[in-house]
Amino acid sequence: MEKEEKEVQAEKVCSSCGQVVTEYHNEDFSYCSECFKNNVFKCSHCKEHFERDRENLQRINRKNYCEECFEELFFECDDCGNVHLNDDSISINDGNRIVCQTCYENDYLVCDSCECDIHRDNDHYHYNNDHCLCENCLEEYFTCSRCGDLYHDDQSYYCESCHRSYCEDCYNDHGCIEHLHNYDYTPNRMTFHSISQKKATDLFLGWELEIEKIDNVPDLVYELYNLSENEKYFYLKTDGSLSDLGIEICSQPCTLDFFVNKFPLQKLVEICRDYNAVSHNSGNCGFHIHVNRQYFSNYELSATKICLIFEKLWQHLFLFSKRNNLNYCHKNEDLGKLNKKLVTGIKEKNVKQGRYQSVNLIPISTIEFRLWRGTLKINSLIGFMQLTNLIAIIAENDSIMSIQKMNWQNVLEMARKLKYKQFLQACIEKGI
Repeated sequence: MEKEEKEVQAEKVCSSCGQVVTEYHNEDFSYCSECFKNNVFKCSHCKEHFERDRENLQRINRKNYCEECFEELFFECDDCGNVHLNDDSISINDGNRIVCQTCYENDYLVCDSCECDIHRDNDHYHYNNDHCLCENCLEEYFTCSRCGDLYHDDQSYYCESCHRSYCEDCYNDHGCIEHLHNYDYTPNRMTFHSISQKKATDLFLGWELEIEKIDNVPDLVYELYNLSENEKYFYLKTDGSLSDLGIEICSQPCTLDFFVNKFPLQKLVEICRDYNAVSHNSGNCGFHIHVNRQYFSNYELSATKICLIFEKLWQHLFLFSKRNNLNYCHKNEDLGKLNKKLVTGIKEKNVKQGRYQSVNLIPISTIEFRLWRGTLKINSLIGFMQLTNLIAIIAENDSIMSIQKMNWQNVLEMARKLKYKQFLQACIEKGI
């Protein structure tokens, strides 16, 4: 009896299929030969055998690896999720991410300054002309206003005239003239001039006089700057519509009386002529006059009236302007039916047509009269200012109904009452 029990105890049973076997395929595992193949794997690296389960078996490129060897040899890319040899791993930004060589080459850039890694999908970096900078380092760089390349702030050359930063080469070649501002320049603060005590609601004019074909632009700019007493009366800008030998003279806002009696207009014209500058005899030069918006108690209504005046008196206004083309000051679209909807939407209607209209409502704080032709005759300049001043007064004080009935003779009568001699003399000379 004891002998039979010992024989039973000595029997070996496969733990998978339950078959009694004489010996196990491998003494470390209780499997028959057939079940051993299905339940045990051999690690391709350490050559040890392991129970086959999801946790400790990793199969890469048709080879089996135990969990310990897998972690020693391989990694999972944090970007693409694929498994690669550790030799192919790249640590990103102090080990925060581990990626494969392929993902790194395709998806990452290196900051030229701090050498941190930047993912291409990150919006907070700059890449231009082989320059790559992370968000933090970009704050220490600037873009050259001429060539567009990136440079460190230490390499910046700032131009006091055009208020732009350049690299050294572009600064030396950009051709800027001291006291000649870039076209988009606007003074930080305007200086208002009036003979009497001024109020914000007074009628102020400000103009841009375009001149071209100047013999020596730097010298002219220097003389005009001195005349203006550090831009007290006017400042100077470039203008893309003019030739390289052209500039734009921009007045500070003044009342009409100040322009006629105090503004250094006569000397300004003389200096321009000394340098053989032209305005009237150049194709597209204009004399653009702005009226301050605060003068009008109802901006939309007054703007509508001004457009109506230009529509009603267009033939006479065009003759007075001395224009022979309307390249930058075409006639405004007719207003159509006058009603409240038209008045409240007058600015939107005007803006859709662009800035190159005889009456331009795009400026935020002014209404611009663009029809007048450029000139270096002082009486003509004053005449244009007087007519602009008169139209603004009519728009503020007269009703739409009276403007609809208005004719050119009514304008002349008002000019006589206001003693606008230069305007009236110009009308006589032109036969209007």
